[in-house]
Amino acid sequence: MKKTIKTVLVLAACVVLAGTAEAKKKTDKKTENVVYLVNIHCNDCKEKIENKIPFEKGVKDLEVDMEKNQVTITFDPQKTDKEKVKKALQNLEFQVKEVPAKQ
Repeated sequence: MKKTIKTVLVLAACVVLAGTAEAKKKTDKKTENVVYLVNIHCNDCKEKIENKIPFEKGVKDLEVDMEKNQVTITFDPQKTDKEKVKKALQNLEFQVKEVPAKQ
């Protein structure tokens, strides 16, 4: 009986540790942020960006700040890069300039 309980406890511990390792892999995905100055004139411009850019390959998150005329995009660098994201904004007929990252 004691051997059975020990075996069950060891197996349960293995399952828990394996699940923890798998969860860590999922949260370790690396993302990058890029900020662009974009000529956003109105809510229609903002909606155009919010409706199109999230569907670009690799884009994970998007924030549009109309007051600063800035668009912050979080993306997976294994699926896209800054230039492709910039080109996607330009294809929506916006003037786009990257804001240098703060050191």
